[in-house]
Amino acid sequence: MKSMLSVILVSFIVTGCSQHSKNISQQIKEMREDIAEDANINNTKALKWEKVIDSLYKVADTNPNLAIYVIEHLRKDTSLEQHQRVALHFIKGDVYYRMDSLFQAVREFSADLQAPKYLAARAGAFIKLKEYGRAYIDLKKASALNYDYNWNMGNYYEIVGMKDAAITC
Repeated sequence: MKSMLSVILVSFIVTGCSQHSKNISQQIKEMREDIAEDANINNTKALKWEKVIDSLYKVADTNPNLAIYVIEHLRKDTSLEQHQRVALHFIKGDVYYRMDSLFQAVREFSADLQAPKYLAARAGAFIKLKEYGRAYIDLKKASALNYDYNWNMGNYYEIVGMKDAAITC
């Protein structure tokens, strides 16, 4: 988004300073082309990343230890953006969770405690560990950040036997 705004701002500055001013429709056409080119580049990057994630999960389905090994090596890749590195923690936590390596799952899900997805995932591991108080704290935070996580809170209440609270959520 910042790059799009930069392109638009630079376009206005450059076109406003040129002596051979283009008509407005030509300027708009060129800006649209620039934005479309940026969108194509970003979409290509996003699709490539999604393929990496899909591949990791496919490997994890048959060989979870290999998936964890690959994730560790991917995290060392300096070309990855911060959000991609954090996403690798989540995937690794998910693999550990599926293996019932719950303490390792908790550690990986703790990589981003500002995102409700991570809080809810960590709460799931706490529930399996029968650490209901810690699960409750994470689910309350997750549902405060995003109303959709009230569903998870309802599941929590059902698990601990509070049926009325579960229905309310």
